[in-house]
Amino acid sequence: CWVCLVFGLIVDEARDASTFKQMSICIRYVHKLTIKERFLGFVQVKELDALGLTNSIIEFLNSVGLDITKCISQSYDGESVMSGSTNGVQVKIRELSKNKFPYIHCYAHRLNLVLVDVAKSVEIVYNTIGLLEAIYAFQSSSTLRYKIFPDVQKDCETILKVSQHGDSRWVAKYKGIHFFLIRFEHVIKALSQLSSSSKKKEATEAKGLLNQFRSFDVLFVLTFLDNLLSTINVLSIHLQSSSLDIIKCLNLIHATIKELQRLRSDEFFNNFYKKAQIIVSNLNISMDNYEKR
Repeated sequence: CWVCLVFGLIVDEARDASTFKQMSICIRYVHKLTIKERFLGFVQVKELDALGLTNSIIEFLNSVGLDITKCISQSYDGESVMSGSTNGVQVKIRELSKNKFPYIHCYAHRLNLVLVDVAKSVEIVYNTIGLLEAIYAFQSSSTLRYKIFPDVQKDCETILKVSQHGDSRWVAKYKGIHFFLIRFEHVIKALSQLSSSSKKKEATEAKGLLNQFRSFDVLFVLTFLDNLLSTINVLSIHLQSSSLDIIKCLNLIHATIKELQRLRSDEFFNNFYKKAQIIVSNLNISMDNYEKR
């Protein structure tokens, strides 16, 4: 019976297909010495202030038979409306529960914020990710453009879709980086076809994206980001595991830091550089005026 549970509350933002804002409600509890995590449902919200969100959460919990006074922890993202220490949702939930339990800023979200800030501070990375986002938006805004990208992959065993990029989900960004690396030549083919479009605006935009994408800089960034984000992706996925405990969490964080430090060497830089050189050479992409840095 839900009423008997002592539980931790996990709330995250979500949007449905019509872009209405929703909250996903999950709980975390221990049953027979085993950590359990359950998704309970989505709540569509109309009032986006702390009081409105709190009321929506409480109403939902009541509807499934959960007593807020049995809540002993809460975890959200770092938005001020949720995490605010004076008037955020976490304060209001704590007051209603009459328990002085902690609010925990989701560690997977914190990792995501670090990655976003680091990417923005490195110009070559920031520009490349922006370009990938632009290509995704370009191909997804037309059914004819969308069709060309899988059509040019007919020589591949598996046809892949262009992955959407977004700051909120770096797991999806890793998939996107991997797609553009292993389908680099095919993206060039698709953009080349579209640059010959009879629609002037479409052709001009495709040419611009093609000129930016068909470069050593982009390929080099894709090469090292694919390796780097695959390492971080392991940590990100585990941080969202329903069975993760604090000891495993700390061990994974330390192991990831150690691996990233290992990658910060001339040896690995040169490996990524040479790999990118081989690919651009096979594609006859010029490296004129490119200085190894």
